[in-house]
Amino acid sequence: MLVVFGWIIVRGWFPNLFAATSTPAVNDLVVGDCYVDAAGEPSHTDCSTPHDGEVFGVGTWNGGDAYPGQDVVARWASDLCAVRFEPYIGISLDDTGLSPGVLYPSADTWDAGDRRAVCVVADPEGRSSGSLAGSGR
Repeated sequence: MLVVFGWIIVRGWFPNLFAATSTPAVNDLVVGDCYVDAAGEPSHTDCSTPHDGEVFGVGTWNGGDAYPGQDVVARWASDLCAVRFEPYIGISLDDTGLSPGVLYPSADTWDAGDRRAVCVVADPEGRSSGSLAGSGR
């Protein structure tokens, strides 16, 4: 998966939600993890320290083994994250001032077994300290 701040941005379904293909390091992240973006790879960090983003959702594709194409995977991942945003952050995707996004499998990572979408959120003002969970921002 590509990590926050180095993505291919795909817009259309949710204009406030960025989407990108993934690198293997992203698959180590779980809901509630905070990370710093170290040269395109996430590095887990404590949320109380300055960090680039936070994971607010994850999901695993269960629509078969054949790669369905980037548009289908991007749509699935975007839909998944759109549903998980408000319960985690405490405000709707349309009303947030944060930068939510989704990282999803590319054709190459799919061939290596990657089937996870990782929903991430960042503060557009820069690094944040403390969790964004329940922040209502």
